[in-house]
Amino acid sequence: MDLDHPSRGLGFILEQAHEQYNLPNLFVTENGASFDDCRDGQAVHDPERIAYLEASSVEVLRVRREGVPVQGYFVWSLLDNFEWALGYSKRFASSMSTSTHKSASSKQRILVCEVARGQQLPVG
Repeated sequence: MDLDHPSRGLGFILEQAHEQYNLPNLFVTENGASFDDCRDGQAVHDPERIAYLEASSVEVLRVRREGVPVQGYFVWSLLDNFEWALGYSKRFASSMSTSTHKSASSKQRILVCEVARGQQLPVG
């Protein structure tokens, strides 16, 4: 199996867990990635993180359609968190500035909300 993209690995592991253990429900409790992003005033530009989450969401929705009982998918993270080895130097979220503690608008947040509401990726 070609696992050249991490999202394909997510779909693969969900399929394997379902096939090997026949669990009634599966939950992805943390899925996210840290990429460099760019702030422009109150907006955050994070195209790599958005692409990662879109690809991961496609995989989760694909395996659900194929019968894998994924009942929950949780994006990491709503807020940035303190990493023991790296402090706040790596960002996982786009909704808070660790220096000002002010909210920032992000396309990632919009994407997550749209997928959650419709269980499908927005078109366009």
